[in-house]
Amino acid sequence: MARDNKSTDKAFPWKQDQRWPSSQRHLAVRFLNGTTEQKQLVKTVVKEDYNTIPMHIRFTFLRSHSTSGSDIRVKFTNSGRSWSLTGTTNREEEPHVATMALNLNGEKEEGKVGTILHEFGHALGLRHEHQHPDSGLVFNRRFLRQEWTDEYIQSQWLPYGIDKRRTEPYDRYSVMHYQIDKEETKNLRKSIKRNNCLSAGDKARLMAMYLEKEAKPKVPAPPQTTRATTIKKTRPPLGERSIPKKSIPTATVKYGGREYEYATEYTDRKGRKKKVTPFQQKLMQWILT
Repeated sequence: MARDNKSTDKAFPWKQDQRWPSSQRHLAVRFLNGTTEQKQLVKTVVKEDYNTIPMHIRFTFLRSHSTSGSDIRVKFTNSGRSWSLTGTTNREEEPHVATMALNLNGEKEEGKVGTILHEFGHALGLRHEHQHPDSGLVFNRRFLRQEWTDEYIQSQWLPYGIDKRRTEPYDRYSVMHYQIDKEETKNLRKSIKRNNCLSAGDKARLMAMYLEKEAKPKVPAPPQTTRATTIKKTRPPLGERSIPKKSIPTATVKYGGREYEYATEYTDRKGRKKKVTPFQQKLMQWILT
């Protein structure tokens, strides 16, 4: 397991919020050395894993001949362990000094990916997950002193204390978690294997740290219109209804002091207009009288 071995006051202990400010949209990365294959592997891993998380900050990689300023400077090494400064502590180094070291020698492909994700997680401000106050791990200091100094054990292994800004639960599957052998603790019955990919908890933590605020276009409010009041018409009783009369030629006949009106034209079933014949008129007069 490639474990951080750079223990400085810049990165540890966690005295302040080391996340990048909301105004920072890009972190410019410069390679100080390395082969084409090494650089391409780092670019691919970072772009596919970190740059796809919905957050307001992204890694960009400077070309070798670029004179632009950089936020993170990576060097590849064949000895020692991989390490990275944390978050905004990268700003405290001189422009030509490395802020991250990657030793990818002797590792399988998945191990190389895990190392890159771990160190770039530090560059974003992520802490070691095995140091979470709720991890429940009780480390065996006597065993650890066989390889590490007390200062290193304190900064890289032991819980970092309660952080009011940290509300996420302990994530056993975080890429920021060390491989922990059971001999290195007093309470593990089974060793914790190394994680070589970002967990759901890692992504949630980064989204909470770097909430992406999308500028939503202002949509003009629709004009206020007065709703027309619908007046329900009531139908009058049958006897009071006014039935419109069509303009039809009529004739009248008098009988018994009364005047009767009858139509002199009509429309047949085929829609054709026809006049009443004299015989029909006499028949109608007879019926009415």
